[in-house]
Parts: sequence; C-alpha cells; structure tokens
Amino acid sequence: MKGTGFLAGSAFIAGPACNPDPGFVPAPASGPGPDAASVVGAVVDPELPMLTLTELGVVRDVREDDGAVTVTITPTYSGCPAMESIRADIRAALLRAGFERVEVRTVLAPAWTTDWITESGRRKLAAAGIAPPGPAPRRAAGPGPAGW
Repeated sequence: MKGTGFLAGSAFIAGPACNPDPGFVPAPASGPGPDAASVVGAVVDPELPMLTLTELGVVRDVREDDGAVTVTITPTYSGCPAMESIRADIRAALLRAGFERVEVRTVLAPAWTTDWITESGRRKLAAAGIAPPGPAPRRAAGPGPAGW
C-alpha cells in the first residue's frame, strides 16, 4: 500500500494557497500524474472558500492502494450540511485527475476540533476578516468536567 496520506492539521498544503476553482487539479511535478493527496489538498471548503479542506482540518487521511483512493474526512460537526458537497467535490477532483476508484469515508471520532486548522488556514481566516479560533480548552483526565 502506498501511503500518501497526511494528518489534518499538518503543514501539508498542495496547489495554490487558495484556489476558488473546485475543478483545479495540480500539475504533476514529474511522473505519470498528480498524487491523490495533492489533488485532495487543493479542494476548497464550500462554506469557507478561502480555505482548502486540508487547511480546515476536515481531511484526516488520503491513501492510494493499487489504483484505488480512500479519503477519510471528519466534519466540523456531526450535522454539517456541507458534507455531501464536500464528498462530491473530493470525488470529482480525484476522478478528473484520473483516479477511477474513489471512496470517501466519514469518521466522527475523534470529533473535529479547531486545533486541526492549520496555521495557514488561521492566517487566511484572519485575512478574510474571520477571527481564527484559539486552541481548544484542555480539561483534566477523567469521566467528565471537574465537579462531577
């Protein structure tokens, strides 16, 4: 299995910093074509188009295995209405790039956190006039909030 994946929140960013064209497919540096992680890394969020899904921390993993691509995503919250659009945009970008077998999996655990937004994502939010969130609050280990 060829692992081209990356963890959300990593510094990996592919393609232009902000490409409003969801049909954008990065040109290959060399070889037969773009790798799946680069293609997925260029897909923008439908609700915050100044960010890629990778910068937002929604993309958890991208794996290529014998010509098949599996992308794992986590929504910013479990009822996110953009998830179908996000899945379709990822799938369409990979199909346009020549990948024929594409699976987009949604996982809810661990739950998405603002800590997964990349530094470049935070800068782009600020440049767009959106205050980027600070680190998620930490709590003591245990079954629930202090005092339970």
